[in-house]
Amino acid sequence: MTESNIVMKTIDLTRDFGGKVVLEDVSLTVGPGEILALLGPNGVGKSTLMKLISGLLMPSRGEARLWGESCWPPSPEMYRVACVLDGMSPPSGTRVREIMSLKSCVSHRFDWKLATSLCEQHQISTASRWRALSKGQKRWTLLVAALASGADLLVLDEPADGLDVATRRELYGLLREQANDRGVTSIVASHIIADVERIADDVVILVDGRVRLHSPLEQLRDEVFEVELPLEADNSVVTSLAEVISSRKTDDTLIAVIRFRSLQLTEQELPGEISRRRVSLEDLYLAYTQPSQIQAPEERHELASERSR
Repeated sequence: MTESNIVMKTIDLTRDFGGKVVLEDVSLTVGPGEILALLGPNGVGKSTLMKLISGLLMPSRGEARLWGESCWPPSPEMYRVACVLDGMSPPSGTRVREIMSLKSCVSHRFDWKLATSLCEQHQISTASRWRALSKGQKRWTLLVAALASGADLLVLDEPADGLDVATRRELYGLLREQANDRGVTSIVASHIIADVERIADDVVILVDGRVRLHSPLEQLRDEVFEVELPLEADNSVVTSLAEVISSRKTDDTLIAVIRFRSLQLTEQELPGEISRRRVSLEDLYLAYTQPSQIQAPEERHELASERSR
């Protein structure tokens, strides 16, 4: 990806609050038309990252850029961004059409026809006041304003919160459609991993405020497996070919999630007592957020040396 083709780029992006570092040295790039799934446990900095990208927070260190321009202080490029972030809520007496009208004021490409249609499909009158809407209708109203805005970048923090299954599928179908038709880029933070797995191009997993993983989803599908082997078996053949992401033991079996170090190595034959299967994005997420119990050969050697001293 060339510099001229980058929509969003962060460089060593760091943010602390009162001396507590919430986000540290995050460096990412996202291109046009990509849907990035931003995953991680609660409190790891996902919302902070999205606010930094949206120009709502000043970095403590590092930088976030959109189309080559710094996000802080906010540049004129910010009109090309639409956000639905945690805690967003207009005054209770605001009417739906006023929310859409406000959005149209900052975007000359606002699609009133799309906005009206998406509201009507969900029995939301544009004359309705905010306080009269259900939780799901409130979330859908904000999403409609973002989807209809004509923005080139959508930043969505838990967009499916309050939505039923059918509406969640509709939402992600619309994101994929806009990515394919207009090259719209989306950054989506969600705890409903099965939903974003259907549409994501790239995956980022944050752990303790740092990027633990950033990879194309299709590449992960080809390189990540769960292997199962007897406890007494030699696991060096596994650790020589792959990174062990996480592992757990049963009475007589070791089960590990591994990522082969290259696509070519996935074709390597494993001993007969070692079985393997592909994993879902949810399995992979759990593996990256859990500690590993299996050690690579060099780690075992170092541990043995320490014990012999």
